[in-house]
Amino acid sequence: GGGDEERTIAEMFTKLGLGGRDGSSIPDEQILIGNNFVKNRGLLNDNNKNRGDPGNLRYWPWTDFTKCAWPDEYETSYATRTGRYPSGVANEMLNRNTEHIKKVAEEIESGVGEGVITFSHFLPRRQTLPDWMDISTETFDPNWVGQLWEKSAYRFSKVAGSERLDKQLRKLSRSFARKDMNDDMISSNVFPTVGDGDIRHVHVFGHSHRPKDLTLDGVRYVHHPLGKPKERERGAIPMTVRPLEIWQIDLATREGKHIPATKQILRYWQEEGYLRFMDM
Repeated sequence: GGGDEERTIAEMFTKLGLGGRDGSSIPDEQILIGNNFVKNRGLLNDNNKNRGDPGNLRYWPWTDFTKCAWPDEYETSYATRTGRYPSGVANEMLNRNTEHIKKVAEEIESGVGEGVITFSHFLPRRQTLPDWMDISTETFDPNWVGQLWEKSAYRFSKVAGSERLDKQLRKLSRSFARKDMNDDMISSNVFPTVGDGDIRHVHVFGHSHRPKDLTLDGVRYVHHPLGKPKERERGAIPMTVRPLEIWQIDLATREGKHIPATKQILRYWQEEGYLRFMDM
């Protein structure tokens, strides 16, 4: 039953040496827009029960808050429907990646493989948010979203992902770079610039239901969602979604190569002129 499952989860957390977080804020790395930006706009006011407050999660029907049960010690008090936010869960999941990342990095540096494709359900960095329009900046511009979208944009940033994901996956990118670098370059932590045609690392993510395809700091980030029928009808994603080839392998020679994107995608429904989704 539910009690047995909860005890099992608690035992797993204890074994891994993980605990919850006290306080009334979400860890910085789990708010991809950034805590300071949101606070400066008054969007983290837990006492503000105004349904129109873009940062208020109390009236937001994000079912994860009510459908998922975690041990109390791994959640933080926060203004959601349940009054809690599972701030300790992301770190537990990320820590479970550590040994796998280390093993793959060692294999890459030993000469195994020509490229790597990593996967995550959640978003790995702020530039992969659906409404992040300038990937060259780390600062969110409120002009990127209008009144119809700001509630969704700000709230979603609190449940979108964690920047710790990006720190993990980039350990693999650096492993490829080290194969062609001398000791001085490695010690100075200066890695060569990677062009789109030389991409050795593609990260595929999901969660947002919004197409995204961009290359940043040597890694290509791709979200190619199937979406819901209603999302296709309203133009949030292509009406007909086909598989996207991102890596090609010659079975005869066992050699592979990255298939570059035909174009960058930052906000599909705006770039392609589909506006009916904006009227939802």
